[in-house]
Amino acid sequence: RLADHPAVSSVGYPTAAGSVHGHLVGPGKQMRGGGTVMAFELAKGYEAARAVMSRVKLITPAVSLGTTDTLIQHPAGVTHTSLNKEALAAGGISPGMLRLSVGIEDVEDIWADLKQAIEQ
Repeated sequence: RLADHPAVSSVGYPTAAGSVHGHLVGPGKQMRGGGTVMAFELAKGYEAARAVMSRVKLITPAVSLGTTDTLIQHPAGVTHTSLNKEALAAGGISPGMLRLSVGIEDVEDIWADLKQAIEQ
């Protein structure tokens, strides 16, 4: 659903179509499944990502990802602010990138919160 949203320009997840990491997933490989962490990019960039961070209600804005709660992070606006545009790009971090760590909440509740935050 996230990849189909018109405000989202890309989704990074190991089992997503076209993922450069897809070869690592499957029986006898590094991972059995894609996991709970993904990255996605908003087409409108930095300000759109900051706006989503301020609008989420169920999802918790965070600096690090790793709890049973669903967390969201804006690397360009929080953890990597000391890097210039060139260094961010070299690290694969776009101004509109958000990282999402999916927790134990109901997937429909997570989706509803993310959708309202993107569309508001």
